[in-house]
Amino acid sequence: MRLFAAILEGITLTDNEYSKYLKPNGKLDFQLLWKDLADITGFWHEPRRKSYYEAVTEWYEQHTSDDRSKQSEDKGVSHAQ
Repeated sequence: MRLFAAILEGITLTDNEYSKYLKPNGKLDFQLLWKDLADITGFWHEPRRKSYYEAVTEWYEQHTSDDRSKQSEDKGVSHAQ
């Protein structure tokens, strides 16, 4: 029962685990993500793949959103000086 709940609730990874999907230029490495998704096989592989994909892409959106807000703050500070 606990396994099914984990599958349906989604996946949570640490920032370090998520960051492996970042290219050196800061973009999401979809090629690596799709490779890892293909490695998810077996029982309920489709919902597990979906959860994993959503977890990574949502983390990336949050990561880029945080970076954009930091850049905005930095620009605001540099203009104030």
